[in-house]
Amino acid sequence: MMTGTSDYGVLFQRSASISGTYADFGRYVDVGFPELSMDEVDGTNHGSGGVQQFLMSRLLKMSDFDVVFIMDSSMLTTAYNDLSAGSSAWYRVTYPGTTSSKAPWQFESFVKAVKADKSADATKPEMLKASVTFRPTGGVTGLA
Repeated sequence: MMTGTSDYGVLFQRSASISGTYADFGRYVDVGFPELSMDEVDGTNHGSGGVQQFLMSRLLKMSDFDVVFIMDSSMLTTAYNDLSAGSSAWYRVTYPGTTSSKAPWQFESFVKAVKADKSADATKPEMLKASVTFRPTGGVTGLA
């Protein structure tokens, strides 16, 4: 089994810093990408002519998201250590054909939850899965 690689050559990797060395985090099955959104601010005032008006807050935010991995002891150890330490790390998702002009999707995040798949079949260890919930701490860099 190739750690960190999906069946399509997409890598999910982790580093202690944005410019550090990224290592494969785990072989993932499904990434529920976070929602990128921006809240609005109610800008209605007496001069609005009876119409509610909104302005963009200019504050980009990312939602929590889950990544389902093939269960691997090193991935679980890293996830549990990050969870218990309460520390964030840098993660990136790289796609086939990623080049310097087509940067990977990078973000800083902390592990919010780790959950083993309750429907796992212990007779097929290659199918045992774990879900890790990530909470991004800031924005996204390097959107391809």
